[in-house]
Amino acid sequence: MSWNNATIDIPFLRDYAAAAAHEAKILPIRGRATEIKPLGSRKKDYSRIRKADDGKGGVNIEILWSDTPIVTFRPDGYIEVVGVTYSSSQGVQSRVLSDPGVLVCTHDGDPWIAGVLAPCGLDGDRRGAFPLRQKEKNLFRREADGYLRYVNPLYPTQHVVKRAEMNAIRKKYPDFRKFAHGMIKLQGNGSPMTEAFMASMWGSEETQLWQSILRTHLNKKPGFRILHPNNRTTAETLAMIESGDTAKWADAATYLCWTHQRWGTLWDLKTFEAALRHVLTVTHADTVFEEKTITTGAWVKNPNRNYIRP
Repeated sequence: MSWNNATIDIPFLRDYAAAAAHEAKILPIRGRATEIKPLGSRKKDYSRIRKADDGKGGVNIEILWSDTPIVTFRPDGYIEVVGVTYSSSQGVQSRVLSDPGVLVCTHDGDPWIAGVLAPCGLDGDRRGAFPLRQKEKNLFRREADGYLRYVNPLYPTQHVVKRAEMNAIRKKYPDFRKFAHGMIKLQGNGSPMTEAFMASMWGSEETQLWQSILRTHLNKKPGFRILHPNNRTTAETLAMIESGDTAKWADAATYLCWTHQRWGTLWDLKTFEAALRHVLTVTHADTVFEEKTITTGAWVKNPNRNYIRP
């Protein structure tokens, strides 16, 4: 059963007054040692509502999943929402906050809330997804038009390239680049790597493994990506480049042409340069990137996910 059907009896509570009124009219379940007021159907006592001291002389109205508060209506007008990971408790949160169009969901493994009004630009942005903190308080207020305003959102961040630093990094290791270019041209730019060459590049202990991989995958259909059997990291590749050893340079150049070629296994200058750029970017990420927090304007979308993760 989906959470939508499982929580269909959960009421929408606009604000503190609505939550307090709903709590007041619910009778406790009889025969329980502790007072339990079900939020919706009396057959589902795991979703509950109760009063709680706010520690300031006031009374909070808490929405609970089992014994854990997941939404708290405060007398000062704020609504606290806890980041939860289970779809069942997220369903309760969505129903309680669901008018108009609020959705609590798991996005990219983390709890998110979508369809809220957040302080993004002059008028705010009523579209977008915002991550919910797991341990800190996520504070909302209900606006006059019915939308929730996220008072303290966890703003997304974006990695921005520092062009000057990036250009300086790309110009590093000219001797290795010159060596690799000559090697690729000698092998025949654009020609497939041969099994004989690959067998000669590595020691006898690995030759059989390389040959097996090459026979199986060298001529596979476009889209297959061959993986390096040693799972070499970018840092290890950079260490080989910085060694100054031509044997290691030949190994690194072959590896870059091989593992980073998406559509086949070719001696290709463009493939080599793209792979080298990737290695240098990853290993110098602290230098070439800076984090910028997005607090104004439209929320930036990531092509691989709906929204940029913080």
